[in-house]
Amino acid sequence: MMGEQLNQETPGTPGTDTPVTAVESALERIAARYCAPSSHRVDYGAAAVSDEYEALRHTASALADLDPDRLADPHSAVAFWINLYNLLTLHIVLSGPIATSVREREDFFTGPYYRVAGQALTLDAIEHGILRGNARRYMGLKPLFSSGDPRLRWSLRTIDPRIHFALYTANMSSPPLRAIPVAQAETALDNATREQLAATVRVDPSGRTARLPRVFRWYTGDFGGSIDDALAFVRRHLDDNRADALADEDINVEFDPFDWRLNDRYPAGG
Repeated sequence: MMGEQLNQETPGTPGTDTPVTAVESALERIAARYCAPSSHRVDYGAAAVSDEYEALRHTASALADLDPDRLADPHSAVAFWINLYNLLTLHIVLSGPIATSVREREDFFTGPYYRVAGQALTLDAIEHGILRGNARRYMGLKPLFSSGDPRLRWSLRTIDPRIHFALYTANMSSPPLRAIPVAQAETALDNATREQLAATVRVDPSGRTARLPRVFRWYTGDFGGSIDDALAFVRRHLDDNRADALADEDINVEFDPFDWRLNDRYPAGG
């Protein structure tokens, strides 16, 4: 059953930005003011009563004017869909109530949605239906969009695995809140991947052990289909001696548990 629509159309003077650039700008403003760069935590309490949140809501309402069919450039399309996903994630959290984890809301990824060009887009629809080319979710039994689903026309033909290091899910294992500039999408996505892997990949050469983010276990197929393919992807995006250590054919790969706690700068209970 469909959840709450979060971008009800509201009367008002339209902004000067296109919906694509408005989504990017709304994210940038909140990230710049309410996200702590050193910890990637967000001050959700302050953001929820801010002018920036009002701008986010206005931006979401204007998405009815967007025509995704005009996102012809693949890099621009990837950047836009990532930004829309991040905006919707933030919108769901700020509209609350979520105290300690997004898992408090069972339909977090499948319920709340934006309506764009007449179609309902949840977080899962954007990630798996569009960005992952309608590939199955982890533990999913079938693709999200059926063969007659009109949203299929927006599904990307090729999965760019770097999306996993830019999609914001509002938890302690999430990449930081950011916008991917549509005009510099390729460079920005590469930088986001390198930054996230530099912060999360751990290698013990003496013990021949590597610890990777759990996304490499969940979506191995996005990285080529095997652990060796995933390691090759990581090596290409690391700029230090860990890359050489990961080339060891006998290295043992482990995956970090996923931390679903809300990345609130001032968490409930201290």
